[in-house]
Amino acid sequence: MPKSIDELILDIVQRITNNGNAIKAVNLLFLLAEAKNSLSYSTVAEFLKMNKIQSQALIEKCGELLKQDVNDSGEYEFQLFHEYVREWFE
Repeated sequence: MPKSIDELILDIVQRITNNGNAIKAVNLLFLLAEAKNSLSYSTVAEFLKMNKIQSQALIEKCGELLKQDVNDSGEYEFQLFHEYVREWFE
C-alpha cells in the first residue's frame, strides 16, 4: 500500500501510462496539468493530433485521475480531479 499521496499518484500514473511508455497518455496528463480550464474530447483530439474516438478512449484510460463536467452546450469536459494532482505534474 502506498505510504503517501505522492506514491499513490505515482502508482496510478505508472499503471495508466505503462511506466511512461504510453506516450499519448503521458501527453494527455501533462496537457490537463497545464490547462487552465476543462478540456472537451474534441479539444484533446486537436492538441494530441488524434480523432475524437481516440481521444475518448484515451480519456477513459486516464479516468482515475480525471473529473468530468458538462458545459453549457451539454458537451463533456475533463480536468485533473484535484489541484494536488496538477501540482504533482509540475
